[in-house]
Amino acid sequence: MGDDANEATKATQRYRRVALQAGVRISTIDPELEPHTGRPYFRTSEDTCGNVSRGGAYVESDELVSPGRRVLVEIDLPEGAQVRAVGRVRWTKTAIESASAKAHFGMGIEFVGAEDGELDRLERVLEDVRRAHGEPAREDSPTPTGRRAPSRA
Repeated sequence: MGDDANEATKATQRYRRVALQAGVRISTIDPELEPHTGRPYFRTSEDTCGNVSRGGAYVESDELVSPGRRVLVEIDLPEGAQVRAVGRVRWTKTAIESASAKAHFGMGIEFVGAEDGELDRLERVLEDVRRAHGEPAREDSPTPTGRRAPSRA
């Protein structure tokens, strides 16, 4: 069933993902309540991004964040660039096989907002990574300018 779910997810993704091992900081936006004191607190964790697209990211973490939670995502991109976006955890999975010895959870985060130009800048960086790996532009994926790639007839 897991493979069917992964295939269904891939079929509904609007943007092409790029495999990218990068540092990422995840901070909850809405407070949680400490169970013993009832005091509100926010979580922040240093995690690893496994892949990313203009529409979201897959993150490996040692902390479970529940689906539906809003988070601030700060991804360290190649060459020192950083992208910040507001996201929503869409799904989680436990006991993952991870490149990071500390990660026990995986989560899919959909980007739901960002400052002007942030996601365009992210897409330009991802296009550079694709080109460096010899991947052609896909006809049905938006280019960094927002236009569709020309058809190859």
